[in-house]
Amino acid sequence: MNMSKKKDFIINFIFYGILLGLLYIGFKYIAPILIPFMIGFLISYFIQRPVRYLHRKLQINKKILSITLLLLFYVLISFLLFLLCVNGYSWIMSLTNELPKFYEYVVQPTIDNLIQEILLLTENMPPEFKSALDELTRLMLDSSKQLLGTISNFIVQYLANAVKGIPGLFISFVMTIISSFFFIIDYDKIIQYILSHLNDTARTFLSDTQYFLKNKLWVIIKAYAKIMTLTFVELSIGLSLIGTEHPILIALAISIFDILPVLGTGGIMIPWSLICLIQGNIAMGVKLLIVYVIITVIRNIIEPKIVGAELGIHPLATLMAMLVGGQLFGIIGLFGFPILLSFILFKKEQNNQKNKNISV
Repeated sequence: MNMSKKKDFIINFIFYGILLGLLYIGFKYIAPILIPFMIGFLISYFIQRPVRYLHRKLQINKKILSITLLLLFYVLISFLLFLLCVNGYSWIMSLTNELPKFYEYVVQPTIDNLIQEILLLTENMPPEFKSALDELTRLMLDSSKQLLGTISNFIVQYLANAVKGIPGLFISFVMTIISSFFFIIDYDKIIQYILSHLNDTARTFLSDTQYFLKNKLWVIIKAYAKIMTLTFVELSIGLSLIGTEHPILIALAISIFDILPVLGTGGIMIPWSLICLIQGNIAMGVKLLIVYVIITVIRNIIEPKIVGAELGIHPLATLMAMLVGGQLFGIIGLFGFPILLSFILFKKEQNNQKNKNISV
């Protein structure tokens, strides 16, 4: 029995190892090529509902409606992307130019205040300790200058890489547009053709996937979009009332960062408040903490009602999935792994429910 179990373990280990290897190859090398077509299909899929509704109400040809709605969709997306690129470029350039000022007016004063506090605490120390402290102070200043240089170089390098990736991104965007038009013109025929070549198991899997996307994932996305919007509005109002500069832009950045599990709003608000307190700006530090507490209280009241337990994943597991996925597959894995994990748990729940029904 022991030898049989060992053989089974080795066989299962090899099988799942090969399966994971194939999944890795698929995600790493094949998925990026197919992404424009997948996005094109999803766009045509989500446009089908308004197309059917307008077709019933207006009795207009479905293909004409589909093409018209798709064109309107891309006009809106192009306009939003144009605004985002223009404003994003201006903001990044201003941020790059403001880094030296940030060091001069924020980083260096913060370090100086810390040093003064340390000196006050070590007034009665022997001379050898004070000399060591002076050396530590010099190292801290040098390190902060090096850090600023590293951040500046990173931003410049990141912008250079982003510029290099623009042609590939443009080609993918064009392929997405073309594929979405092909999908939406013959959507019903394509679906029927695919279904006709699938067995019952594959059809069941597709049906479960469609149910998951429609009743689970889409509900979660809408719920978190509502929470992000609420956080943005609260932060915009709060930061405006306490007199911070560029409250709308800061609120938008924090509300996007708030999507990350575990970290959330506190990942920015708490360090920001602590920096203000260390600099001696007690009033601003306290105000930021008050804004953070109010937002956290409101979110803890509203989030369970909006989201509930729909995702079914612990925030820490979601964070780990995002980190592993981002490390292995970049932006695809960053968002794809938590979705995949949620889908696996959904399928497991479905199978358990089926087994219960069979046993009953």
